[in-house]
Amino acid sequence: MMQNPKQQIVLKKSCAKCLTYFFIPTSILCIFFLVWAILEPSMVWVCIILCVFLSFLPISYFIIVSNGKKCVKSPFNRQYPENLNPLTTNHNAFIIVHSPGDNMVYAGIDNLINKFTATKNPFRIYDCNNPDEFKTVVANEKAKRLWIFGHGWRGGITFKGQRPLWNSLPFKAKNNTYFSYCDLIENDLNTYPSKDFVAQLHCNHFSKKHASNRPLPEFLMENNLGKDNYHVSDSKNNPISVYFTTKKLVTNIKRNPAIHDE
Repeated sequence: MMQNPKQQIVLKKSCAKCLTYFFIPTSILCIFFLVWAILEPSMVWVCIILCVFLSFLPISYFIIVSNGKKCVKSPFNRQYPENLNPLTTNHNAFIIVHSPGDNMVYAGIDNLINKFTATKNPFRIYDCNNPDEFKTVVANEKAKRLWIFGHGWRGGITFKGQRPLWNSLPFKAKNNTYFSYCDLIENDLNTYPSKDFVAQLHCNHFSKKHASNRPLPEFLMENNLGKDNYHVSDSKNNPISVYFTTKKLVTNIKRNPAIHDE
């Protein structure tokens, strides 16, 4: 059993805020130019050209999300190789923390699937709908690298329940399940196997609503917290920032897990 580590990781700078600040005003400007085109028909082509230019980021947002979803939903991409036995072979675990009806969680996972398939790097996609399913993946000693997609904060993940339209009103309680990474620790001991790499690709903001903001690498990396062995952003993420993050991270993975048992 591994002692609960007390090391402090270094948070990685995220471009999410800049992208969000750019997304909002450009969306407003697009609406403005569309209204202008309606009021001034002679300016319609000028407005269309400006809207196309300003819509680059919003359009990219939907393309990135749809590409990730399409890649995950393909039956051929659930694992590589197709005959992978996740209980006997070292592999990358792509963990999707599911929120019914939410497609944003798929952004960027296509980068991993395409890269690891091309480099013959074993992986498996895990659909986790509750904390118990998540803990089962973490407990698998052959899941050497964890890539966690979904919702959460710096110290844990959030499973958002499916809510009818009337439950979306502000005065209705949200049917969410929160799981803190510190809950993996029992009696100051961690019984879960150490990992070679952990990437928290959900939001990583500091939360005042939860007791712990300690990220997962601090619990699972023992003394292996080198700067290239984990990724935890310094704030919230969005689909575009996750896309660029995964694009960068796959180029830094230098050693593939063994195809067969060592």
